Amino acid sequence: MSNSFNISIKTTIKFWYIPAITGLCSIVTGLLIFIIFPLVDRVPVILSGISFITSGFLSMFFILRNRRLIEGYLWYIIYNVLIGSMGIYFLLYIHQTLAFILGLTFLFRFGILLAASIELKKLKNFHLKYNTIMAIAGILTSLFLLYNTESSSGLFMALCFIINGGSAILLMREFRKINLFHKTFRKLSKNNI
Repeated sequence: MSNSFNISIKTTIKFWYIPAITGLCSIVTGLLIFIIFPLVDRVPVILSGISFITSGFLSMFFILRNRRLIEGYLWYIIYNVLIGSMGIYFLLYIHQTLAFILGLTFLFRFGILLAASIELKKLKNFHLKYNTIMAIAGILTSLFLLYNTESSSGLFMALCFIINGGSAILLMREFRKINLFHKTFRKLSKNNI
C-alpha cells in the first residue's frame, strides 16, 4: 500500500502557511456562526459558503504547488473541488438542510484529515497525535451535527468550523517542522561534502 503523502527529505513543502490561512478563516467563520446563528438564519449559510470556497481553492493551490510530494494528488484536487463546489452550493441554495449537508461535508473532511495525519505519522520524526485527536473530535462533532435537533445545530456547526481551523493550523505546524528538518538536513549534507 503506497503512502498518500510521499514527503521525502529531498525537497521542502511549498506554501506551507496556506493551511494556517484556511484554518484562521475557518475559526473566524465558526466564531461568527456561534455569535450570529441565534439571530439570523441565512448568515451562517453564506459564511459557510464563503469559507468553503476560500479553503477549497487555497487548498487546491497548495496541492498543485506540492504535487510532486503527494502521491495521488489528483484525489486531493478532486476533494478540494468538491469542497469549493459545496461552498458555491451553499451560496446558491439557502435552505433548511444546512446542518445535514455541513455534517456530511465535515465528516468527509475530518476523515481525510485523519487519513493524512496517519500517513504523515509514518515519517516517524513528527508527532501528529494532536492532529489525530482533532480529527477524531471533528468526526464526533460532525456526527452530532448530523443527528442533532435544530436547537443545537448552531453550536455543532461552530464547533466543526473551529475544530477544522485548529486542525489546519496544527497541520501547518507539522509542515513547517518538515521544512526546518529539511533545511537542517541540507546544511549537514553540504558540510559533509
